[in-house]
Amino acid sequence: MPLQQEIVITEVDLDNLIRAKAAIYAGFATLLSHMEMTFAHVDKIFIAGGFGRYIDVERAITIGMLPDLPVDKFLFLGNTSIMGRLTTACCATGCFTRRRRSRGG
Repeated sequence: MPLQQEIVITEVDLDNLIRAKAAIYAGFATLLSHMEMTFAHVDKIFIAGGFGRYIDVERAITIGMLPDLPVDKFLFLGNTSIMGRLTTACCATGCFTRRRRSRGG
């Protein structure tokens, strides 16, 4: 099906891409630095949410958005917000219960 409109990429679009790329990569680098690790230590990178659904890992690596690791180290998790909330709720409840028991309550 042919496109009915031209696709236009503006300088603002490129600036936004450059900032997003830098922010994502900086997040990886900061976390690894804090843990005194390098990318060589990484076994898996989990990609979640809408971002993960549409990203082309090979192209993201090419432009420097994702670290230059083998593609099989990247794992898509889908929408993790619900599971994250349930995990947090269970952990918080379990932690609260453990604290109450340890205090004799």
